[in-house]
Amino acid sequence: MEIRDKFCRNCGAELGKDAKFCMECGVKIPVPDEKLAAPKKAPDDKGLKLLVDCCSKTMGLPVSNGLDETVLYLNEQTGEYQIHTYYKMAGQPTELHRAYKADKDVYEKIIQCINELELTKYEGVMACGMIGGEYVVKFVIGEKVYRITTSNVPYQEHNKLYNVGSLLGSLRGDEI
Repeated sequence: MEIRDKFCRNCGAELGKDAKFCMECGVKIPVPDEKLAAPKKAPDDKGLKLLVDCCSKTMGLPVSNGLDETVLYLNEQTGEYQIHTYYKMAGQPTELHRAYKADKDVYEKIIQCINELELTKYEGVMACGMIGGEYVVKFVIGEKVYRITTSNVPYQEHNKLYNVGSLLGSLRGDEI
């Protein structure tokens, strides 16, 4: 089994051997065609403006297992929005990096979600230190950059941060 077949591309859940559907989200798992499975060139994210970044940080380990980061970018030259996912598995030298089409509506939905969850009120507040790692949501509203982490948010409200990442992941368009 290849790395890309061990975890669901939709939700990041670990897949069973020869899985045809993800047991977490139900998405159909594509069967790679040996003839078409040529290595893909990683998407280029240089020069793109970061708008929203949702990631898990693991302290004390070189990498974590699972979908590590989902990012919404804007190409300011073309006006094109893109969602990039970065995945690295422990012990593997390279990461799996994919890019998907998005539009301005994605950014507006994410900012609406952030506003409804009132996440900006947690900026700079230290609720509790996390042991082993934390989840980070970094986002731009206007020219202001916010970085909210599970260390800044009370434990009972961590799901607010996870909801932003889940929403962003669900809004991916066709792969670029």
